[in-house]
Amino acid sequence: MEKNKHVNKGLIFVLVAIVLLVISIFIFYNMKSNVTDEKLAKETSSESQKKDKKPTISSTSTSTSTTTTITTTSTSTTKKITTSKTTKSTTSTTSVTQTIREVASTTSKGFKVEYRAGAYYIGGILIANKSYPLDKDYIPSGTHKQASSSTTHCADCIIEDGYLAFQKMKEAIKEKGIILWIQSGYRSYSLQNNLYNGYVKRSGKQQADTYSARPGHSEHQTGYAFDVCASKDGKNYPCITSSFNNTEPALWLKDNCYKYGFILRYPEGKENETGYKHESWHFRYVGVELATKLYNNGSWITLEDYLGIDSKYDN
Repeated sequence: MEKNKHVNKGLIFVLVAIVLLVISIFIFYNMKSNVTDEKLAKETSSESQKKDKKPTISSTSTSTSTTTTITTTSTSTTKKITTSKTTKSTTSTTSVTQTIREVASTTSKGFKVEYRAGAYYIGGILIANKSYPLDKDYIPSGTHKQASSSTTHCADCIIEDGYLAFQKMKEAIKEKGIILWIQSGYRSYSLQNNLYNGYVKRSGKQQADTYSARPGHSEHQTGYAFDVCASKDGKNYPCITSSFNNTEPALWLKDNCYKYGFILRYPEGKENETGYKHESWHFRYVGVELATKLYNNGSWITLEDYLGIDSKYDN
């Protein structure tokens, strides 16, 4: 009996130990699971925050702002372009303002209008008249003698092809006993400005505009045009004046200059088209093909009429 009691106590002890062991194992695994879940939750939260977080980048970029103001007239618009640029290395701002005359992309005759390198080209032809000005700093390139902004009258500072063509024309008219030369070739903007202002003082602005171009509007600045004078038998003909109109050299040039690629730029009776009085001494190089078209069997067509453009100051 006493022995059975000891056995029962031993069994109870073993059972209690087993129960305690089971409970310990249960608690251990439960705690481990909680730790794992908590870690997983933290990792998930961290990943979520990384995905939602937007990177912050500190940088300085170049900014450019453009303001355009356009005023429309019957044949053209005036466009003011203001560009502001800020560089990365400095905090200063540089503003550049350029005002140009913007016209329709094509003329009434279908010729393309382009503005490049300080000049207007219409149908590929450089144009300088009352409607289409040159930049103040425009200097022609490809001239027989290099021109500059400080150049005064330069007879040889004309486009090379035009210079060579003039030599041929000069030799041809020499057969008539006439000596021909360029009296006024290239003129800089500053020189034209001085000449024009002198004419305004002498004749008034309205009158001066009929025979002298304002600075920036003169064909002489293009390097394609010039005024000629002539002599025969040692006597000079009237030079750069209406008295030259009906002289032998003037009449010969009127009917023969196109053969060498020149046009009579300001024909008689075409003042409303060209904007200037007739000048029998002023010639423009355009090449033989176009010059022949404009000669029109002796009835000169102006560049303005041919291209479908006008020649009028804005004010």
